[in-house]
Amino acid sequence: MSYAHNRMKLMRSPNLVSLDPNDQDQVHAAAELHRELLSDSPVAQLGYRFMTKFYYSKLVEARLIRCDLYSYKGTYVAFSAYTKYPFTFMRQGKRRHFVYLSFLLFQSLLLGPRRLKTIFKVIGRSYRRGQDRKDKTGEVLSFGVLAPYRNLKDEVTGLRISNLLFERIIAYFKDQGFERIQGEIKKDNKPALFFWRSYGASICHSDWCNKGSYLASIELR
Repeated sequence: MSYAHNRMKLMRSPNLVSLDPNDQDQVHAAAELHRELLSDSPVAQLGYRFMTKFYYSKLVEARLIRCDLYSYKGTYVAFSAYTKYPFTFMRQGKRRHFVYLSFLLFQSLLLGPRRLKTIFKVIGRSYRRGQDRKDKTGEVLSFGVLAPYRNLKDEVTGLRISNLLFERIIAYFKDQGFERIQGEIKKDNKPALFFWRSYGASICHSDWCNKGSYLASIELR
């Protein structure tokens, strides 16, 4: 089956939508899925307000990141977030909304002083990312399906939800003329490593990844 035909099928799945930053139900759904599925990620550790008021609203509105949601019987059960600007999206967002972001982070610190360590970690990673620029590289930032739905297949495409989300990401970056996509995966997350390898990913170390993570990279052809 051709790539173009597969792409048309992906676009027809009514359960898969791109997050609208003006739709508060979708914004909160993305934040809740992120918090439940990736609770130890820096984004989740910065707090729910950071996610709903900045990450899945301001950054999406500015098109610095994209987010897809999958719904089943009226409930959002899976999501993905990705960016065309893997090495600069946070810095661009900070420049555009410096005062607003500073206020949100201050509120976050009041609610949880321990988050200061997370803030410095995010700043440090943002700096290291800036030293590792690669042209035409997109990044999968977050990706997950709630456990009860991981074997569920989309009725229109016949794909499992995880594959449907991932194929949508691949289709997007191919349409944009990108050469590769990458993502950070924990070393002990064997299902995620297997999933990326099923798409031909190479797995390696990277200076800007967490010590307990690998960098997965897929060449787009």
